[in-house]
Amino acid sequence: MQENLVIVESPAKAKTIEKFLGKDFIVKSSFGHIRDLSKKDLGINIGEGFKPVYEIPADKKKVVHDSPIVDPNMAASVKNEK
Repeated sequence: MQENLVIVESPAKAKTIEKFLGKDFIVKSSFGHIRDLSKKDLGINIGEGFKPVYEIPADKKKVVHDSPIVDPNMAASVKNEK
């Protein structure tokens, strides 16, 4: 049974990496970044020690929501933003 998941940005890389890792791994492509720094406030929270603030672009919400390893809290927030 495949229990190991690797997510890469490129579909071509996914196929190549899958060949190296073998049948014990599932290799999926996210087709690019699945989160970016928020454009608001330069993507940092100064009040919390310059902690980065990330957002999921609209075109990647389905990728994140359909991911088999998504944190349930993240999945709920993505679903509510649709």
